[in-house]
Amino acid sequence: MDTLVRKIVIFFFMVGLFSLLSFFADLIIPLVFAGLMAMLFQPIVLYMAKNKYTKVLIVPSITIITAAIGMIIFLILSASMGGFISESDYLYDRLNTKLFFVFQELSLWIQSITGSKVELSTIALSMLSAGNIQSIANYLVTSTTHYLTAFFMFLFYFVIFLYTLPEYKSYLLYVGGDSRGKTLISAYEKIQKTVQSYVVMKTIIAFATGFLVWLTCIIMDVQFAFLWGFIVFILDFIPFIGSLFAILLPTAMGFVVFDSTGTLFVFFLILFAIQQITGNILEPVLMGNQLNLNTITAMAGLVFWGSIWGVAGMLLAIPLLVVLKMIFEETEDLSFLGRLMGGPKNVVKKIVF
Repeated sequence: MDTLVRKIVIFFFMVGLFSLLSFFADLIIPLVFAGLMAMLFQPIVLYMAKNKYTKVLIVPSITIITAAIGMIIFLILSASMGGFISESDYLYDRLNTKLFFVFQELSLWIQSITGSKVELSTIALSMLSAGNIQSIANYLVTSTTHYLTAFFMFLFYFVIFLYTLPEYKSYLLYVGGDSRGKTLISAYEKIQKTVQSYVVMKTIIAFATGFLVWLTCIIMDVQFAFLWGFIVFILDFIPFIGSLFAILLPTAMGFVVFDSTGTLFVFFLILFAIQQITGNILEPVLMGNQLNLNTITAMAGLVFWGSIWGVAGMLLAIPLLVVLKMIFEETEDLSFLGRLMGGPKNVVKKIVF
């Protein structure tokens, strides 16, 4: 009976915990990003601390560099979105004309087969209005403002993490006591190295993909090349569906700006080839199977964290799954969950991101 009561309590505790994670998402998401970023900088922080650099120098220098990179990206994205919004009427007219032609041809084709007259162009274009385009533009502006607010919260958490990193061993020894302290340190360092390796390698792959998409857009004269390259860079961190949208979004822009169907098809093929080369050739070479996450776990994690935190949850899904899996593996009573999330090294197939 005690075991049953314990399981019921744990169940309701987990339900309450995930409800809080969803309710306080605006506070917790920047905290998680800051924690992951601090893990990336941990070797630099420890190296500087070992060489007698004071925290007064370590924390501000790393924070300023991080903030500068974030603000540069923000300013460039704001300029790109401003250009997108200013040309929204022109893009709408181009899209309206293209879609009318496509659906008109499709209606004629259906009529030639069925003998029934179908006005697909009228139905489709009634769903597309200048107001909807303006709503998308307004959403982009709101998202940009929200990003700026979250970024300042991220910097606040990031400074705290950087300030406390040099003493992480002392803190874990205090938490774990004499019996568990060293085990906690070993588990944390294992998690830190795995997450750091994944994020660094994934960033290199995503940057290569985004850069090639940007270069392709520049060469083929597709507007807002930086915006598409950056979106592809971000989406590359989302498993399964990220690579799909990374191809579709620039292709949609190509559909609007290209007059030739052949040019659009070539553009799509180039984007598809970029995704295949970076995702199925470059990524296995750089990453191998170090995460040891099975496909079902990755899909379930993507759906779960995405349902709680939206796009941010999808971006964080794999790192969070890796952390949870390693925590389970280091906990005797929960080690079976860690094995359930992974599998034998020679059986688990690589996850396609």
